[in-house]
Amino acid sequence: MTGFSADEGLEYAHEQDLARTSRGLDTYTHLEGLAGEEDELLEAAEQDRKQEHRERLHAITQELDRAWETLRRRAERRAKPGD
Repeated sequence: MTGFSADEGLEYAHEQDLARTSRGLDTYTHLEGLAGEEDELLEAAEQDRKQEHRERLHAITQELDRAWETLRRRAERRAKPGD
């Protein structure tokens, strides 16, 4: 006897699905937070922004651009036939 039942396999697969969903939600929440912070920083007139605000805005923009590029490449890979 292996000590592994079909129910245990389903439970393990379900736990993995939940972990993936949780990571996806964490990523989505993080990106939404960045977009909201970006909006807040952009609301201030450019001449009124402090240096740290400009630096933070630049960092946010870079991170959002990287995320967008990653999603774009992923969509291209998934759209290729035979993958």
